[in-house]
Amino acid sequence: LCFRLPLSKSIRAALTVGVGFIGVNLVLDIVWNVMAPLAQSLSSQYASTLTALDVSWPAAAAIAFSSKIGAVIIPFIMLVNIIMLMLGLTKTVNIDIWNYWHYALFGSLVTVMTQSLVLGFLGAACHAIITLKYADLTAHDVQQLLGIPGISIPHGSSASFVPLFILLDKVYDRFSFFDSKESQSQEDQHPVLKFLSEPIILGGCIGAALAFVAGYNFLEMTKVAMGLAALMVLLPQMVRIIMEGLVPISHAAKRFMGKRFLGREFYIGLDSAIALGHPTTIKTAAVLIPITILLAFSIPGNSTIPAGDLVAINFFIVMATPIHKGNFIRTLTSGVVVIGMMLLICSYFAPAYTELALQVGEIDMMTHMSMISSMIIGNGTSWILSQLVMKNVIGGALMVIFTIGFVLVLGWFENKRDLNRKTEEQLAE
Repeated sequence: LCFRLPLSKSIRAALTVGVGFIGVNLVLDIVWNVMAPLAQSLSSQYASTLTALDVSWPAAAAIAFSSKIGAVIIPFIMLVNIIMLMLGLTKTVNIDIWNYWHYALFGSLVTVMTQSLVLGFLGAACHAIITLKYADLTAHDVQQLLGIPGISIPHGSSASFVPLFILLDKVYDRFSFFDSKESQSQEDQHPVLKFLSEPIILGGCIGAALAFVAGYNFLEMTKVAMGLAALMVLLPQMVRIIMEGLVPISHAAKRFMGKRFLGREFYIGLDSAIALGHPTTIKTAAVLIPITILLAFSIPGNSTIPAGDLVAINFFIVMATPIHKGNFIRTLTSGVVVIGMMLLICSYFAPAYTELALQVGEIDMMTHMSMISSMIIGNGTSWILSQLVMKNVIGGALMVIFTIGFVLVLGWFENKRDLNRKTEEQLAE
């Protein structure tokens, strides 16, 4: 309604998006019911050193919104976004209000670690500013992949490793092994590989293999296999419903901003869920589930047993897909690197996260494990900013200086990428 979309279309869009998210949550709940016990079983059998249980992103969102910063995070981040738009420092209008909880969570963690609410709000603002620039930087890649003009993805967790994905993509260019084979026709594929690459088959096979390793009987193994197969098939359908509701809002917002800021380009910032349905993202996430469990047991310094967020792995690598142009090998390799880093980062934050959960009254989520954590807090942006703010009494100033410098560098890099892209388009014409 604020973007002047007619009432009837606004109601239809709102209900459609709501139905889509209900569908996503239903699918994730199904998989959570089979994956959480499986992860804990694997932990008890093979890893006694893992002391923090991953309690999933919904728990993290509840903790974030229950905090002091979470109570006012929506108007606070809106103000930050408006100031950046007025100063010309971003092109993204972040209407993904639900996911402001990512900024609230980091700000609350900073508050716990520094005992300063002011630094917490400062941390939340810096996190949001950097994420908006990541959204600007990857907007054209996202638009090209999804075929939806004028959008970007300022998701606090999904966007946090964008610079690493871009750097790795440059590295992959130097090796023929990573050359794209996406143009290969279906007829050229081996029948067995073609069969195993089907999402429903891939999910079922991975689920059965994990259950077998955990020592499950045949009936339990079947339940796990069906759970992951359901994830692979149903999640893309729910994402399509979300996109159906978001597209008219995106178009209306773009028209609204275009009339008030003539000559300026704007992107409508949406939830990264709109990109989860891409085949490369789905296949990569399924393969990364067993890899994540293996990494958790083998990486020195990790204390987190992945459980609740195993079904959310697609959120962690969703931005790799557009940057790698849908190349499965590149996306999977980047996923392995990022998952390893995320496990270490969320283990680093586990003590503060557990204390925060106790402060806001989420004690009921505490289990037989000594701490709780969540892979969703294994955020690259959060870790870098936390290292700055924890240095000494001028930590807040260091964080602000870093954020300003980083925004300027990303702006320069964004202009350079846009120039190169336009040159390539002109040559192609």
